[in-house]
Amino acid sequence: MRETRRRPRQLRTGQKVVFVYSRNVFVTVVAFSSRFGDRMTSDLDKSKTMAEPRRRVDGLSATLYLRSGVGGAVERRQSALRDRLEALHDEVDIDLDQALWSRTVVTPTGDDRSAAAVSTYRGLRQAVEAAGGRLGPFFEVRDRRGGLLVGRPEGKRITFPVACLVVRSERAFVGCYPCWIDGTHYSVEDGLTALASGDPANLC
Repeated sequence: MRETRRRPRQLRTGQKVVFVYSRNVFVTVVAFSSRFGDRMTSDLDKSKTMAEPRRRVDGLSATLYLRSGVGGAVERRQSALRDRLEALHDEVDIDLDQALWSRTVVTPTGDDRSAAAVSTYRGLRQAVEAAGGRLGPFFEVRDRRGGLLVGRPEGKRITFPVACLVVRSERAFVGCYPCWIDGTHYSVEDGLTALASGDPANLC
């Protein structure tokens, strides 16, 4: 029996065409409607429309402070924290920001960035202590003296943590990570998780 070949034809919706390539071997091709693909596209569009809206956290803003000049494992941790903060833009409707501060600031200082860091520290210390907590050992503060023969301290030497998440309500501090409150340690990662849930205030 001579092998039979048929030339391909343009297929209509639902039409089946059988091609005989060799004896006892059959291949069936089915033409599907383009409307099927249109329906899939429509379903995808609906899923985007029905996606969960960003949770709104009224009146709050959050800033992730990172210590400058780090490397190695510390830098990798900071990078992971930045990635988590940026991912929150799609989850939470809240003002999110990032800022850098130095490892150590000596007071009094005339540098604007250092002065802003000191002001943030003092505001956080007051808010955390009012909530029954403490900033140590994450923030380290020591007296600065003018010399070996000078007994009276002339200022403070403040060492800042490698990362700190601060949550504000208008001008008031309502969240601080890291810190200790009533024997509980709140890490920066805890703060980002609390932001995602919409309840980041641990100082009130």
